[in-house]
Amino acid sequence: MTPSIVREHKLSDFPGSNATKDWLKRYAHGYLTIECGDWTYGRPAVHLAPDDLPRRLSIGRYCSIGEEVIIFLGRHGRHLTDELTTYPLRMAVSRDVLCSPASGYAEQSRYLRSVQGDLGVTIGDDVWIGTRAIIMAGVTIGTGAVIGAGAVVTTDVSPSQSDLATRGRTHGSGDVELGLGSTGRLPERGGKQS
Repeated sequence: MTPSIVREHKLSDFPGSNATKDWLKRYAHGYLTIECGDWTYGRPAVHLAPDDLPRRLSIGRYCSIGEEVIIFLGRHGRHLTDELTTYPLRMAVSRDVLCSPASGYAEQSRYLRSVQGDLGVTIGDDVWIGTRAIIMAGVTIGTGAVIGAGAVVTTDVSPSQSDLATRGRTHGSGDVELGLGSTGRLPERGGKQS
């Protein structure tokens, strides 16, 4: 008789009901609130700038988070692309210098508005996030959504929507906007592309 390589799985083999919740405790700071629902599993990396404004990461119940997923929160996940430079001078130079009358950079500048908004991340219940996906600051992912492996999520994902494109966003019709002015079609189940 040949030994069977198929093994029976038991509930005790599965990560515990608080596995991700316990993992995320390593990222706790006075300015970061973390909420994670029961039975969510995975070990995402969380990136947050030191001494950022108060931010919130909320992950629902029964989520599946793949390996090497990165979640950006706060100003660490933002670079303004329509300024003099994309370099984050605000991280290298004190806010007092940037916002002084001598600098001409007023308190209500676009930069300050861009980092003071809601730059937390909210992930609903029963969300599947594929390996090496990157979730940028300020994003909400709705309940039941699927994020494909390697996807870069820069805008909200509706409940039960699939975001499978690496450089773009999917739409309810299955069309994918690639961000380069072209539109493709997701392959149907079975492999052929229309």
